[in-house]
Amino acid sequence: NASEIQFIANGKVIAKGETNGEAFTLDLDSVENAKDLLYVRVEIKGEGGICLSQALVIDSGKAPQKFDEEAVKGTLLHRIYMIIKSSKLWTIVSELIKMIK
Repeated sequence: NASEIQFIANGKVIAKGETNGEAFTLDLDSVENAKDLLYVRVEIKGEGGICLSQALVIDSGKAPQKFDEEAVKGTLLHRIYMIIKSSKLWTIVSELIKMIK
């Protein structure tokens, strides 16, 4: 029941149109400089409001991505920092500081 749809990539609207209850398809082959796009997300508007999608990563699929576990681990100090930063206490203190400012 959407009335309008927009495809957004790299911060710019790359395609949009009215759906009139019909399917709307994005063909990247018809988009200028599509090879430079990093992601696409969708905004669907209708009588009930708006629905936003998460960004969909665009990848040629030619080379498999490799997970580098050593790069993710980081130093001991970095791991401790990330544990603290992802805690509830960090979030509460951060929000209190924002309110005080």
